[in-house]
Amino acid sequence: MKIKNFLIAGSIFLILGIVLALISISTIAISESKYEKKLIISESTYSTSDITKLNIEIDADTVTLISEDRTDFYIQNKELEDLTYKVEKIDDTLSIIQNRDHVNSFFSLNWAKNKVFTKTPLIIKVPSSLELDYSIQINGGILNINQINGKNIDLNVNAGTISINELSSSKLSLNLNAGALELNSIVSSDIDVKVNAGAATLKNVSASTVDIDVSAGACSYEGIIQSRGNFSIAAGALAITLTDGRENYTVNGSGSGSSTITTSKSAGSLEITYK
Repeated sequence: MKIKNFLIAGSIFLILGIVLALISISTIAISESKYEKKLIISESTYSTSDITKLNIEIDADTVTLISEDRTDFYIQNKELEDLTYKVEKIDDTLSIIQNRDHVNSFFSLNWAKNKVFTKTPLIIKVPSSLELDYSIQINGGILNINQINGKNIDLNVNAGTISINELSSSKLSLNLNAGALELNSIVSSDIDVKVNAGAATLKNVSASTVDIDVSAGACSYEGIIQSRGNFSIAAGALAITLTDGRENYTVNGSGSGSSTITTSKSAGSLEITYK
């Protein structure tokens, strides 16, 4: 009898759980539909006159940054109640900053509203002929960068997923505190990478000098280093693959190559291989 009563009670709780889940799903769907009607998409262009730097600050969103054969900046902005971006020119800098009220809203458990806002990406298009300085900070979300030609590029990642494809620069500085960062087809005179947590992957890279410091997390580098490479790791994993042969490198005093590589390791894994 006790077993029978237990089974009946369990079945009741199971049915109630299913009913509540269906109600929750239905409520979210209705909320999403409501916010989709409120979402405002706008398109704006900005003159390149006197602009030498692009500043982008993202709290939690989906953003695409690409270059095109054009003569102005193009921004597809969006607004959903308090969620939006402020775009303004300050001296020689075009600044695109996600509304700080977004932080309060995003973590208020209003998932339907946040989902609708992030589903449509913020799109930024820059002239392909223009070499800019870039300062980009992302605290969460997804950032896609394609075919960017810059001078000094500074990327600070506190969380999120970042994908960069086809980038050239004089100096590339990457600071990863959490999340995932993947770069492919990179050409730069100077690359400086700091990984405090998370995972950073650099593939098909050609650089004159490379400095990579891993405090924790994981980092992999595959490509060519023409002059100097300095790699250090405190914990985690660092894998270096040099694609132009061992003969081109002098590693920790060993070898006769013109490119000098030095390594230091406190703990974790540091490996250098050649192709």
